[in-house]
Amino acid sequence: MKAGVLPDEKSNSLKANNDYPSSTLPSVEGCDYHDEYYNDKELFMGNCNWCRCADQQVTCTLMLCPTTVPNA
Repeated sequence: MKAGVLPDEKSNSLKANNDYPSSTLPSVEGCDYHDEYYNDKELFMGNCNWCRCADQQVTCTLMLCPTTVPNA
């Protein structure tokens, strides 16, 4: 079996995900950002900035977030 290639349904070996050695498990391409999981290429709001998960990294715009001024 080639690395990174899963056997087809007719194969007699390694049919369930828990049967695959960790080196041949399909990789999960996503991002964990502030205790939330986002899929690869997903666009989301992080505070007041737009963020995108790509290749397991999050990048966000750098806009200043509005602040509230207490009444004087």
